Amino acid sequence: MANLLVFALFAALLVFAAPLSNYLSTYACAVSSGVRIHDVPPTLDVGSGVIESPAYGTLMPGDVIREINGNSVNCVTEFFKVLAPLREAEANVPLELKVLRDGKELNVVINTEKGYIGIVGVENAYGAPLPLWYRAAALLISILSWVAFLNLMIGLVNMLPLPPLDGGHIYKAIFEELGQPCAYRLILWLTIAILVVNVLPWFV
Repeated sequence: MANLLVFALFAALLVFAAPLSNYLSTYACAVSSGVRIHDVPPTLDVGSGVIESPAYGTLMPGDVIREINGNSVNCVTEFFKVLAPLREAEANVPLELKVLRDGKELNVVINTEKGYIGIVGVENAYGAPLPLWYRAAALLISILSWVAFLNLMIGLVNMLPLPPLDGGHIYKAIFEELGQPCAYRLILWLTIAILVVNVLPWFV
């Protein structure tokens, strides 16, 4: 009896090699594609100025805008909220800004006779066009993510205690000594439990 149980366990381990390879592949792909994206700092930084614009020559690249006409601004949303009523006023009303430059707070005045102050959107914060290696890395990460997902799904399905699958052979090898009726009932309940675990997240 003991020899049969050892043989059954050994056979189960051999069959488990296939699902195990799927899980290991999933882990390897997940680790390989793990890229951390740093949070964008919640500040209003000056990248550059448009030539002949009101702020050109007054605001320098790297300046951090803290206040506009005494109103605190910490992000783009607050910037537009402060400027919205100013757009309806006369264009020649000067703007008093408090900026952080090289670690020091400075007060600067922008003459708006040439037009309104505003923000010009940046098409690509990393440079345009993107480097070839960056696009290749993004494609590789996408492929690895899909490979990890597919391997995980294949591994989970393959472990179902159904006769055609490796899971069925594993449970049959381990529980064969329990008796056919008991083994079938156990396999049935394990199948239901695994299906519930896999289906439940879709409804939560």
